[in-house]
Amino acid sequence: MSELVLSDVRIPTVLPMNLSSSLTYLDLSDTWLQGKLPDGIFHLPKLQKLVLRDNYYLGEFPKLNWNCNNSLQVLSLSGTSFSGELLDSVSHLKSLSYLELIECKLSGPIPESLGNLTHITVLLLFFNNLNNRFEGEIPDWFGNLQKLRELSLSSNSFSGQFPSWVTNLTLPKALELNSNSLTGTMPSDISGFQDLIWLDLSHNSFNGTILSWLFTLPSLELLDAGSNQLRGFIHEFQYDCLIRIYFHSNATLPSSVETVLLSSCGITELDFLRTTRNLITLELSQNKIEGHFPNWASSKLKEMFLTGFILLPSVKLVYLDLRSNLFQGPIPVPPPTTSIFFISHNKLTGKIPPSLCNLSSLKILVLSHNSLSGLVPKCLHTLSNQRLSVLDLQGNHGIILTTFARKGNLLRSLNLNGNQLEGSVPRSLAHCSRLEVLNIGNNKLNGTFPHWLKTLPELQVLVLKSNKLHGPLRSISNTEFSFPKLRILDLSYNEFTGLLPAKYFKSFRGMMNVNENSTRLMYMGDPVTTYQDSITEVMKGMEIELVRILTVFATLDLSSNMFEGDIPDCLTSHNSLAGHIPSLLGAISELESLDLSSNQITGEMPEELTNLTFLAVLNLSQNRLVGRIPHGSQFNTFRNDSTMGTLYCVDFRSH
Repeated sequence: MSELVLSDVRIPTVLPMNLSSSLTYLDLSDTWLQGKLPDGIFHLPKLQKLVLRDNYYLGEFPKLNWNCNNSLQVLSLSGTSFSGELLDSVSHLKSLSYLELIECKLSGPIPESLGNLTHITVLLLFFNNLNNRFEGEIPDWFGNLQKLRELSLSSNSFSGQFPSWVTNLTLPKALELNSNSLTGTMPSDISGFQDLIWLDLSHNSFNGTILSWLFTLPSLELLDAGSNQLRGFIHEFQYDCLIRIYFHSNATLPSSVETVLLSSCGITELDFLRTTRNLITLELSQNKIEGHFPNWASSKLKEMFLTGFILLPSVKLVYLDLRSNLFQGPIPVPPPTTSIFFISHNKLTGKIPPSLCNLSSLKILVLSHNSLSGLVPKCLHTLSNQRLSVLDLQGNHGIILTTFARKGNLLRSLNLNGNQLEGSVPRSLAHCSRLEVLNIGNNKLNGTFPHWLKTLPELQVLVLKSNKLHGPLRSISNTEFSFPKLRILDLSYNEFTGLLPAKYFKSFRGMMNVNENSTRLMYMGDPVTTYQDSITEVMKGMEIELVRILTVFATLDLSSNMFEGDIPDCLTSHNSLAGHIPSLLGAISELESLDLSSNQITGEMPEELTNLTFLAVLNLSQNRLVGRIPHGSQFNTFRNDSTMGTLYCVDFRSH
């Protein structure tokens, strides 16, 4: 056997060493390896490629002379916990052509002996804390690596000037020096970079002008010089902030521009886009562009639609982001190729134009936080059955929804919070079998609890807060898996009555099976398109906007309704609940906030509450509790005001 690939297979142990001496390729990436990397792995005489990336618990680097293996060509150890200085022993791998140590915990200087790796073509060391032994500058010996084609030193601790040795490199394809502390001006010419495809110098402190040679490199596809102190002209356009510009090989700006990312640059007008013909991606979010869209932006293709504006003369546009500007007037309609359209947090008015429905490729539509009004066009039914997965209209205060969604639709997230929705919750939402987020809070909805949503297999977030919904919550005892993935439920500030259906809440397996042991923070949304779901929730006595929703976050808010009876295995405040505080609450080990205020709870506080070591907010005020207050553990840190008055309190003691 010469190749062994076990990537993504869990092997939660140290690396086994009973490996065949004939191995040439070993891939154990993302296998949960732990402990020390065995010395013997570098004694496999024929091993040419070793991939151990994304093993976050693999943390000890072997200190040995690796002269025993001169065959290793590829070494990938990214996403491990190797820490400390990069060892000189790496330089003994004379045949190494590819070295990848991304996002480890390396620090200190890069050993000069790495300059002896004369066969190296790819060297990726970004997301560490590396520097140079002398004043933090990028060491000159990198210029000796004449075969180097890709070099990334980004997100480290280098300082000093733009390294002069760069001009010694022959035909590099990618150079990343971004996110360091480099200063001074950029070189006046790099004429030898005819094969350069990728150049990233962003997030440093370079100053001076943007030099014209950057735009004459024939193969350049990505240039990122943003977040510096550069100024200058790009042909007839002048900017104080250049972020990224992609363009075709063998072409020059501006007519060949495919992607422009100019977020947070203080741009105030759109005239610089007048001559574009090949735009695919345009991001102008968080600028100061105001007023109506210029006539040139709507004239070329306006005849294609009955209403609305065509934003750009480009017919290739796929991604358009105009968030957080000062645009006024009606919604502009982008070209029919558009797949992702953000234009939230502006001053747009009027109705949602039906011409948006001509965007047959539309996947994400975000029109939130404007001043739009009127009915949601019924033709969006068609889009939701084609590709539309996200529709975000929250915070317009005038949007009206009658019926929505047909069978077979692809909606994943629907946010209509803060509008003028009336009537009952549309039953057609039961057709949204892929729905993960439904937020229709802060409207004027009435009727009873939409129990028929229980069958949605992917629903994780349901927000119905601040409406006029009334009546009892139905306990569907014959439905074992009601709301199988639900982990965020907000029914606060409605007029629900009756008993809390314990059987109903016990079926919320999504709240009980949250994986708090995940090694990475993950959020709901689509990271590829930059759309992230958001909600506003009351936590620890404060209303907090969660601009991103962690996949491990779970909450149940039933407050400010008219529930009554004994407390089941669920929590709520400002109702008419009676009985004792269940001792089972002490078993909810991750509980951070407990609010049972303004009810009719009697009896003593159970000692089991002292087991809640994560508890930061406790409010039991306005009840009929008696007896002593438990002591010990977290309770010893509490103040004595959370059983008195109507305050939201951090803690309490006997009064």
